[in-house]
Amino acid sequence: MVDFERAGNPAWAPALKTGELGVDGVPVTTFAFDITGHGFRDMGCTRQTAVFTNLLKTSVTLALAGITPASEARSSTTSGSGAACWCSARPSPDAGCAGGLSVPSRSLAGMGNSGGSVTVRSTADLRGLMETAGFTDAEDAEDAADGWQVVEVAESQERSVADLVRSTGAPVLLVTYLDSDVGFVEAAAPGGGTWGALLNRAVAEDYDIPLEQFPVERAVRDATAWAHTAGLAPDEDLVRRALTGSAVFAEELASRLLAALGMRAPG
Repeated sequence: MVDFERAGNPAWAPALKTGELGVDGVPVTTFAFDITGHGFRDMGCTRQTAVFTNLLKTSVTLALAGITPASEARSSTTSGSGAACWCSARPSPDAGCAGGLSVPSRSLAGMGNSGGSVTVRSTADLRGLMETAGFTDAEDAEDAADGWQVVEVAESQERSVADLVRSTGAPVLLVTYLDSDVGFVEAAAPGGGTWGALLNRAVAEDYDIPLEQFPVERAVRDATAWAHTAGLAPDEDLVRRALTGSAVFAEELASRLLAALGMRAPG
């Protein structure tokens, strides 16, 4: 058995996305997901379990793919058909009865990160506050700079950043990823100072994400002002490069952005 979480690309029609799970090239199950009411911040990942037999094998290769007809969904060079996407996939805890199922980490076609990372000026354990703010599945924190920490999360809600700022009294920056291809930045600080940005703009165009909604120079201005207010020493030129740069994984650009804002040492 394998558990996977499915969602749909909210940038494209139709609302109902369809996908397929294959094992060693053989289709095992299909799935569908309705994107109505969901967006890039809240993909609405829903868990599904697939059951198959591999009695004669010690490992198998899984492939997840969108199968919405081409006449209904525009294709994409970055994420298969673009019709359906998946948030995560892993062997079920009960999979031991299947003869030692092994799922190599990169064997899932098109697999990427559709979670997020939260950077907060705090050294406290924030799990409780983050859960109350609507962040789910928070992982162990990593240091980003003196007095700052980064926490990986599965999902966030519309008010999660604002609620965390209010409960901690500290600046917060969230990057939400779309299959590791694109990053959506949202930041806020006590007393105001909110801003947003888009990472990996060239790839975002393949998703039909309207770039005009994420003007670069305004984001550079607001980001550097936010960083100064937060007690950091940002580099405006490096911020601009992070917001206009391209990378295979949007997480790389997020790391560059944190460095440019003064929160993580480059490299």
